[in-house]
Amino acid sequence: ARSLPGACAVLPMRAVRAVTLRYGNKNHEAPTVVGATENYAATWNWPLSEGRDLSADDIAHGAKVALIGDAPAKALFGDASPIGRTVMVKNLPVQIVGRLSYRGFTGGGSDVSVDDRLIMPISTLTQRFNLDRNYFRGLRVRFHDPDLIEVHMENLRALLRHEHKLGPTVPDDFTIMSASEILKFL
Repeated sequence: ARSLPGACAVLPMRAVRAVTLRYGNKNHEAPTVVGATENYAATWNWPLSEGRDLSADDIAHGAKVALIGDAPAKALFGDASPIGRTVMVKNLPVQIVGRLSYRGFTGGGSDVSVDDRLIMPISTLTQRFNLDRNYFRGLRVRFHDPDLIEVHMENLRALLRHEHKLGPTVPDDFTIMSASEILKFL
């Protein structure tokens, strides 16, 4: 974020696929458990229906906390609030601190609902699921002035090429998509 002019938020993310969530005698197979840094909901403009967002303290301490999507919340808790309850994520007890509002669409070229996910601190996910801490699956970058998105994307491309140590003739080993490109894709 400090190296990218115009950036107001940078959210690195990792994910683990097909994870069983358990509360009491109820199980739910979550297609995606996302690891992210603080302010996940705010960075994605995804309002919480209750509770709080992930905090810097959660990330720093690898806290066993999570935001729960609408689908697993309904599957595990019905109409009851999930806030403060402990869900088993595989064999890891995780306290639910926030519930994401219902979005109601699928994404990524699949039939998986964006509402069917659990979000925990990236530090917790990488440690507890034994993932490489130097690799991110994706970065969500928000800019102060979206009208300059083409310039911002070129600055981001230049920064990533520098960080990945790519020579001038080497193709990008990453993909950058703007929100408008993602909407076209969907």
